[in-house]
Amino acid sequence: MFLINGIIKFQLQLILIIGCIFTYWYIIRKVRKSNVRIDDIIVWIIGICIFFICSIFPQIPYAISNLLGFESPANSIFFIVIFFMFIMIFLLTIRVSQLQEKIKELTHQIALVDKDQTDSKE
Repeated sequence: MFLINGIIKFQLQLILIIGCIFTYWYIIRKVRKSNVRIDDIIVWIIGICIFFICSIFPQIPYAISNLLGFESPANSIFFIVIFFMFIMIFLLTIRVSQLQEKIKELTHQIALVDKDQTDSKE
């Protein structure tokens, strides 16, 4: 398994660190290609940095799980990740609603401009 006396093995630690570095590289690449705005991606960068720190210092998830009263660090990590995902989904829902309102306003403005153009042609 990946645990020895409650501490993760070096192989798992190495896999997690490499995964964090690869994910960070991929996100930065997407930002540079202008596929994603930095405002939208900052939460993911912070999450990767936290995951990277927890990969280097595996005692942190154990301390957090003890603090929150979980039996296993994996349970506390799942809980925290699910909590933050709910927050992100809520924020994205707000943004979608705002964008729908902007689209509606722009559609009205375009319709008025088209009407003015057709009226001026007649």
